[in-house]
Amino acid sequence: MSRSAYYEWKKTREERERAAKTYAEAIYKIFDDSGGSYGVERVCAELRKKGFTASFRRVRDNMGEQGLKSIHLRRRQRSLTNSSKARGEGYPNLIHEMEITAPFQVLSSDISYIRTKEGFEYLCQIKDVASGLI
Repeated sequence: MSRSAYYEWKKTREERERAAKTYAEAIYKIFDDSGGSYGVERVCAELRKKGFTASFRRVRDNMGEQGLKSIHLRRRQRSLTNSSKARGEGYPNLIHEMEITAPFQVLSSDISYIRTKEGFEYLCQIKDVASGLI
């Protein structure tokens, strides 16, 4: 590197640092205004709308330095089993042709998956078939 190039670089150092700080603040503001839901691609798009030059890599690295991680909603997980296909010959339907005449004669149950911040919680419901009481 030539001596003149070094001194030119050194002279513009404060301006470059100020521009980098402004860029980081713009990224933080866009991310914060989105409620933490914008990822790198959307932040890049918003920066470009505001007149900044934004490459995916630069924005990704900057967001990483600031500890900004987007919250993406995941798709609901489908159950992979179907009880009608899971039953074999050894598990017949015991109430198939049964006449239900009294409460609590036949009970059924089901499991629901409830998404929480800590993971999934499971809710087992037991239902009386005759009255519908859970």
